[in-house]
Amino acid sequence: MSRSVIMPAGFWWGTGASAYQVEGAWDADGKGPSIWDTAMHGPGGPPTPDGSSGDVAIDQYHRLDEDLDLLGQLGAKVHRFSISWPRIMPDGRGLNPAGFGHYDRMVDGLLSRGLVPVANLFHWELPQALEDEGGWLHRDTACRFADYAAAVSEHLGDRMAQWYTMNEPTHPTLGGYVAGVLPPFRTEGAAGLASVHHLLLAHGLAVEGLRANSPAPVGIILSMAGVRPATKHPDDQAAARIASELMDGVFLDPILRGEHLPGLVRALGPTVHDGDLAKISAPLDLLGVNWYSSYTVAAPERAARHLAEAPQRWQIYSTLGDHTGKLGFVVVPQPGTTWGAAHRQITPGGLSEVLDWLAAEYPGHPPVVISENGLGLVDRPDENGLVDDQTRIEFLRTNLADLHAAIQRGTDVRGFWVWSAWDNLQWNAGFSQRFGLVHVDQHTLQRTPKSSFDWFAQIVADNGLSEAEVNRLADDDYTGELLPVGAPNARDLGGLPVATGGRIKSALMFRSGRIDQLDESDAAALAACGLRTVVDLRGDHEQRSMPDPQIGQASHLRMPLGTELRPADLAQFKIETFYRHMVENNGSQIAELFNALARPGALPALLHCTAGKDRTGVVVILLLSLLGVPDEVVASNYAASADLLDGQFRAALEAHITAAGEPGLAMGALDSPAWLAKFVLDEARLASCTVQGWLEDHGMAPETADMLRQLLTDTRP
Repeated sequence: MSRSVIMPAGFWWGTGASAYQVEGAWDADGKGPSIWDTAMHGPGGPPTPDGSSGDVAIDQYHRLDEDLDLLGQLGAKVHRFSISWPRIMPDGRGLNPAGFGHYDRMVDGLLSRGLVPVANLFHWELPQALEDEGGWLHRDTACRFADYAAAVSEHLGDRMAQWYTMNEPTHPTLGGYVAGVLPPFRTEGAAGLASVHHLLLAHGLAVEGLRANSPAPVGIILSMAGVRPATKHPDDQAAARIASELMDGVFLDPILRGEHLPGLVRALGPTVHDGDLAKISAPLDLLGVNWYSSYTVAAPERAARHLAEAPQRWQIYSTLGDHTGKLGFVVVPQPGTTWGAAHRQITPGGLSEVLDWLAAEYPGHPPVVISENGLGLVDRPDENGLVDDQTRIEFLRTNLADLHAAIQRGTDVRGFWVWSAWDNLQWNAGFSQRFGLVHVDQHTLQRTPKSSFDWFAQIVADNGLSEAEVNRLADDDYTGELLPVGAPNARDLGGLPVATGGRIKSALMFRSGRIDQLDESDAAALAACGLRTVVDLRGDHEQRSMPDPQIGQASHLRMPLGTELRPADLAQFKIETFYRHMVENNGSQIAELFNALARPGALPALLHCTAGKDRTGVVVILLLSLLGVPDEVVASNYAASADLLDGQFRAALEAHITAAGEPGLAMGALDSPAWLAKFVLDEARLASCTVQGWLEDHGMAPETADMLRQLLTDTRP
């Protein structure tokens, strides 16, 4: 049976970009300033880390043919571009005929190459002249947008394949007028919510004009991240339900149900006029869904613990919590999840989750296009000038398989458009975050296709993932180099990836079982690793009957775990009883152990117990999570511990357990399913929000976490 993942016939493969991020030529041919031009020209210059701005961006205005040729080589039939409102209407009112020139060249150039033009009318570029009159807080701005939509569709309507009124209206409204984190940087609080209604009204009025002038289907593009609770705690679960309704329902409810959320109705008051919602909810032909990463939320009273561990890149959300906390939730980093170079985390399965949620909450919604999906990375060329962006390829591969699963369950998805075709100006991040299939040197503006360009071209040609591509989805996580010693499960924990970049250093932390079985050559092999500390996690009886050998000059630290439970207890209950017991009863010992490992001269260290699987496993699970190893890698690393047990040792231990009268335990005592590792992490987070919080609650010094990360990880990107 073929394991390929093939999309439906006629699937729309494509790419996307937005005007301000690629065009440059910010004042050419009569174009007026937008609120983003104003922000970039403010006191002190552009607020980007590299000094870049939309003045030049990637200069597509003057290099359009070169960029369209690259799209032709890629072979993805659809290209979604945005039109700059102030290029067409410099002051938001009067028409600038010269402003159409670039878009005539864009549309005709795409068509001549056999590609399909798709236009988005608003990607946050509000003419500054309209902002000076009140911007989206002013109802008249919606009418001016309707005039703009009518003018554009009258000019381009006979050549356009699809229209989208606007992209991600959350950002210019909630970001621009409520929280004030994006232009025009206004913190109006509840009064700023008028921008939500007026932008929606602009959408509804634009739909009327587009349909009057063009036969092409019409839609809107929304950001739908999907919401996950930070932990299994009931308060976090409740916060997730609130956030799911508010974060996505603010725009979906008026568009697909013809009504504002109850809380928004009260806040808007007389802003809403009779007939507005009928215009806003006019039936659509398509619904664009931008998805990059799931949002994770916590209850406001539990959020501080999560935010205390957030990396600097998360600070883009710092202001939002001041507003959303009053509503019952705070967006926080998802524990144990890998980060891209941008502020987003990589959350496999999230695309399918949000599509399932959409189908359940809004049955009968329009056909969907995944209008943006991609990954921001640093993307530095190597010595040969090439960008081998395998992380982006893996991200897209995983999401395409996830999308296919949603389609198989009945979701009507018509297309998938990668964001973005080229590296572009990533708004306030400049070129420090790159999303393109084509690398653009921000200084020379030279274009160079990345590895993902050729990969995606093949995906398009195959209309999906081939069997070979699907096979690459299988886990191949690094399980640690086995040590050349005669003890079960003996391995180096080095090499495992850290969620924020880098890896665990090798030859500093080891795990094993039954080191009393070591012969002299085995002990010498471990001593050659430079061991300074041997940590014995076994109970007193085991330590007396099977004493540790001396390994070089290493000191021995005894830290018994789980000694209160007998094997019979495990047989009577379940294996997770043992793990829950350690989380509930041995936190102080584990915290003490981590304090000891952080002291000068304690590393390299070896952790061991009888099999090197359960007690050692729990400690290693918590340690790796504290160091920042993603949950999925922690779990797969733990699961590998069962496979690494010596066969002769396994047989002898199972025979011993059976003889002791616990055959039920013998059947599964040495298994290490990945879910048990996740169970440990869930239990710790349930109690204390994060693993670091759990350890600190049990006595780990606050500086220990940073010290262990400095000692044990190489966090260079």
